[in-house]
Amino acid sequence: MHTVVIGQDPYPEVQRATGRAFEDWGVPELDFSPSLKRLLQSALTCQNPGLNADQNDTGWQEIREEVTAQLANRQAMTAYFDRLAAQGVLFLNAAWTCSAVPVGLPKTEKDRISSAHRVFWRPVMQKLIADLAALEQPIAFILLGKTAQNLLSGIEGVFRHSAVVPNNHPGRPAYFGDNPFCRLNAAQEQLAGAEIQWWAPQELPPAGPNVGGDP
Repeated sequence: MHTVVIGQDPYPEVQRATGRAFEDWGVPELDFSPSLKRLLQSALTCQNPGLNADQNDTGWQEIREEVTAQLANRQAMTAYFDRLAAQGVLFLNAAWTCSAVPVGLPKTEKDRISSAHRVFWRPVMQKLIADLAALEQPIAFILLGKTAQNLLSGIEGVFRHSAVVPNNHPGRPAYFGDNPFCRLNAAQEQLAGAEIQWWAPQELPPAGPNVGGDP
């Protein structure tokens, strides 16, 4: 493992949840979450710099056809994240769990429930980050959003062999700018002389029926 991508919370919708961070099972209808759409825009553009599809939400239309061909079922979605894991990429969220929120609950109460999960998981995540950063093997961390970035509070001194790439959360329009995956690859090149292949569709299984079943 030499790359750690940290987001914020798990998907709150049961039908999307897979038990793994970032993976989205909204794919039978290609109904990806907005966050995953933006991450895929960054992934494809980082692998194909001439594509220029990572600047705003309209870039999704630039890549939609390719994504449709490759990620039209749960098996293909899982294979995509498995391939990244095989390259040493670990996807995590600042909170590993979330609670079902009743419809109509005030925003302040929704925020309180979400915050409680992050507080619960914070020491676990900080210990994990500190242990990884203390390894002799170089590690590159990409921190998506303030919640992920705030995990570094109090553990900055352990990053002897690591690089930290902060970025806005993909759920926010301000996410767009310098491609975070390209920046992380630049850090990886300096640390270990290697880059992550964020998108290699020829290695994915062909699109087919939804074979994953309900989560």
